[in-house]
Parts: sequence; C-alpha cells; structure tokens
Amino acid sequence: MPGLYFTGYTNPISGMLRELARDGERIAARIVRREAKESVRRDRRAAKAAGRGRRAAPRRGRDAR
Repeated sequence: MPGLYFTGYTNPISGMLRELARDGERIAARIVRREAKESVRRDRRAAKAAGRGRRAAPRRGRDAR
C-alpha cells in the first residue's frame, strides 16, 4: 500500500525512544522526497496539458541572437 511506512521494534542499548526518533526522521525524509517528486511530475503534466511543455521554435531574422 503506497504511503504506508513501518518501523521495527527493538530494544537497543542506546534507548528505544532515541531509535524511534531516528526512524521517524528517516521516514519523514522519505515522505518529503516522495512528495517533491510527485509535485514535479504534477507540474510537468500540467505544463504539457497547457501546451507549455514544448520547446520554442528558434528565432529567425533580425531578432535572432
């Protein structure tokens, strides 16, 4: 199921709350990364649907640079 994350349970010497905090940070980073990728994809689809996804034709004549 997309978007569902699990964290394992262990009883580490360093402390359970410390390990849960580390897992939470990793999960949050993954979610942020996934959301950013989806946002880029969404923007590209919208641009393509609006006709802005194509490159402009090269200029000719006096205005060409």
